[in-house]
Amino acid sequence: MKIKISFEYDLESDGIDYKSSLEQKDVFDLEELSGFLTSAVQGAGWNYVTNVGLERDDGVVVFCDN
Repeated sequence: MKIKISFEYDLESDGIDYKSSLEQKDVFDLEELSGFLTSAVQGAGWNYVTNVGLERDDGVVVFCDN
């Protein structure tokens, strides 16, 4: 699976004019997706985020393994 995400800030609502995007190919499991999302939110400015968890339908939360 190929994933793309983008963030846009504008001067009126955010006070800055900034765009950030990230794309990754070959994302096959939740650990890889979690890692991608972690990198994306860090690149968008939330650099204090260390990991993003994804909850499966059985209640188990999956994090990236790096």
